[in-house]
Amino acid sequence: MISFHIECARRANYFMEVDRIERERVYRIFCEKHRPLKIVREQEERDKQNVEEIYKFAKVIEKSLEINDKVQAKLLRLKMQTPFSKQVTHLKAELMIKRQEKLNLAKVKEMEKTKLLVKKRQAKMEHKLAEAKEKVKKWREKDKTALFEKIKLRYL
Repeated sequence: MISFHIECARRANYFMEVDRIERERVYRIFCEKHRPLKIVREQEERDKQNVEEIYKFAKVIEKSLEINDKVQAKLLRLKMQTPFSKQVTHLKAELMIKRQEKLNLAKVKEMEKTKLLVKKRQAKMEHKLAEAKEKVKKWREKDKTALFEKIKLRYL
């Protein structure tokens, strides 16, 4: 069984685990310092999945922009090959291209915002991880000094 401090749990986020043992539910609550590695790994896995989904979305947008560029180039080639009588249809095609360019600009801006959000979230996660590691390090140092003091009082 893993112990936790009530005051730590109040100040930090609560982490709870529910197990079933012979038709009874067993609840375990952990503070951030004492939470099991299983819970930490689950959170990290969810964060990784979110980042991967955002990257996949950005790749889909980039691919659609590439396809749109190819279509525009093809339309321009067709325009150059057609006689004057068919220029009206090509003017319509140009209008469609301009509309598509506006849409593409909006998509690019949205993609850039998404990339910035991903970078911010990654930086925030890295910062939180570093803080958590630092807290654990400090707690371990305090525990070591307290243990040393107890040993010193007992045996010296």
